Amino acid sequence: MKKICHVVEELRIGGLERTVIQIASGLERSLYSQEIWCLREKGVLAEEAENKGIAVKQFDFQGGISLPKIIKLADELKRGKFQIVHSHDIYPSVWAIAAAAFAGVPYKIMHCQSTYYALPFKDKIKLKLLSLFIDRFIAVSKAVKLSLEKCALISAKKIEVVYNCCARFNRSPEQKVPETLREFGIKEGDFVIASISRLEAHKGHSYLVEALSGLKDVQGLKCLIIGDGPAKRDLELLCESLGVKGEVIFTGMRSDISRILSVASVYVQPSALREGLPLTLAEAASAGLPLIATNIGGNPEIVRDPVNGFIVEPKDPQALAEKILYLRNNPEKRKSMGENSQKLWRESFSEEVMLGKIRKIYE
Repeated sequence: MKKICHVVEELRIGGLERTVIQIASGLERSLYSQEIWCLREKGVLAEEAENKGIAVKQFDFQGGISLPKIIKLADELKRGKFQIVHSHDIYPSVWAIAAAAFAGVPYKIMHCQSTYYALPFKDKIKLKLLSLFIDRFIAVSKAVKLSLEKCALISAKKIEVVYNCCARFNRSPEQKVPETLREFGIKEGDFVIASISRLEAHKGHSYLVEALSGLKDVQGLKCLIIGDGPAKRDLELLCESLGVKGEVIFTGMRSDISRILSVASVYVQPSALREGLPLTLAEAASAGLPLIATNIGGNPEIVRDPVNGFIVEPKDPQALAEKILYLRNNPEKRKSMGENSQKLWRESFSEEVMLGKIRKIYE
């Protein structure tokens, strides 16, 4: 049996964290013993992980990296006799890879969730130095792989692309659809746009709101923005100032994503700055929805324009509005794109596909 230690900052709500839990809970328990180590707090998803039988350890490290903290991690790795350290993103990787090197862990993996073009030059140098101690990089998209090659001069042979994936979408029972519509004040027959992510400026929701302001004359248009974050208040104020407060519904954090996607007509990912490959796009594809996303990071790898949706340039509300209106006015195209989304999910973005690739890397 192989012992694997996943290292994250914390198990907050996000695609990275959900992917860690998928890997730790999805692989055979008879072959792999896996733990998740949180450098800071456990986070809100820790309970979900523990309910699935995954050990979650909290270190409560505050402040910057230091040698005593790295030695503490190394001692814990030695005590646990781990054979693989699998770190997720840059900050946890600096700690985890250094500690694994001290502890003599034989195999070290860094899982990369975003492109690195926006990294300051000094951080790109750090990433290159860190790569000297890493045996394998996992990139969540071809775009992330390319950024590792260009920004940190990492050999392509050292990088494996493994798409973020999700489990099969469980459509909400028909009797629950009217209940969901009532909860959000949506009428049967309304055209419902869904967008899921942490509410931060670089996620681009402000451009989606601007797009909706250009569609105020379109009857029965509603937008569900699912998630929370520091940009929420600014987005609410923007909705008020643009006169779309009644059309945009902020649901906050939700655990019943499948229930919400069951009432959606289209899924929009309006990323403005950077993106690896959003897990939410895979979820929407598995739900059989047509997709609209910006030409950022790995988005075009799951949104195949014009097969299962449309790609628009970032920060272009007019282009977003045009594609939303097109899908609203063309139900047959919407249906065929949704079917293609589900087919693409089965072929490339299902949980089985992802776990199969991770299993090969661990072997």
